[in-house]
Amino acid sequence: MIKWFVSMSRILRDLRENALLAIEALQEGNFQELGFINGKMQNSYELLEDTFDSYNTRNGWSRGLEENLPYLEKHIRFGEEGDYRSILLKDIPMMEEKLDRSLLKYQRSINSKMQESTSEFLTTLFHPTVTHYALSQLVGGHYQEAVLNSVKAIMQMIRERAELDLDGEQLVTNVFSVKNPKLVFDTINTKTGENIQGGFMMILQGLVRGVRNPTAHGFENITKSEAMQYLVFASLLANKIENATKISKSEIDTMDNNIST
Repeated sequence: MIKWFVSMSRILRDLRENALLAIEALQEGNFQELGFINGKMQNSYELLEDTFDSYNTRNGWSRGLEENLPYLEKHIRFGEEGDYRSILLKDIPMMEEKLDRSLLKYQRSINSKMQESTSEFLTTLFHPTVTHYALSQLVGGHYQEAVLNSVKAIMQMIRERAELDLDGEQLVTNVFSVKNPKLVFDTINTKTGENIQGGFMMILQGLVRGVRNPTAHGFENITKSEAMQYLVFASLLANKIENATKISKSEIDTMDNNIST
C-alpha cells in the first residue's frame, strides 16, 4: 500500500508540473512545446491508470479514485487551457484527497490488526479474570486504570472464593491467615506450608498497600511496560488464588491438633 501510494503521488505531481508548463506554452503560443508536454502527460496518465489497476484489483483501499480518472483523461486529451486548469484545480486535488483518505484507512486497519494481535498475545500471559477486568484499559492506553482494575480483580476473586464481604488488607488477612485460613495455597500442617501461606498473604497485603492504594491516588506516570508487568504479576496471584484449597473450620482444627502433637 505505501509503495503504491508513493507511486500514485509521484505521477500526480508530474502531471501537475506538466499542466503548469502546458498553460505557459499555450499562453506563449508555443504549440510545438505544448504537443511535447501533452504527450508526456498522456504517458503519465497511462502509467497512473496501470498503477491504479495493479493495486485496485487486490483490495478496496483505492475505492473512489476511479471516478476521477475519466475526467483527468478527457482534460489531457482535449488539451485546452481550461482543461489544464481543471487538472490543476480539480482533478489532481480530488485524487490526492482520496489517496490521503485511502492511506489513513489503511493505517487504521493496520493499527487495528496490531491491537488484535497484541490482545491475543496478552491473553496467553494474563489470567482470564485479569484479562476481563484490565485488558481493554491496557490496550486503550489507560495504564493506571488497568493496574488498578487488575488489583480489583484479585480482591473480587478472593471475596467470591471465600464468600466474604470484606476488602483490602482486612480481606487478605482474614482469608489467608496461617492460624485460621479460608483458603490455603499448600498444606499448612508443615513448616514449609506455613511459610508458603504466610508468604503469599504478605505478598497480597503488599499488593493492596503498595499497588492498589497508591494507584488509586497517584501512579499517573506509569508506562505501558510497567503496567504489563503488574498485570502479569496480578495474573500469577490470580492463578494461585484460583487453585487454592477452600478449607472448613473442622479441617483447621484437625491441622492445629496435628501441629501440636
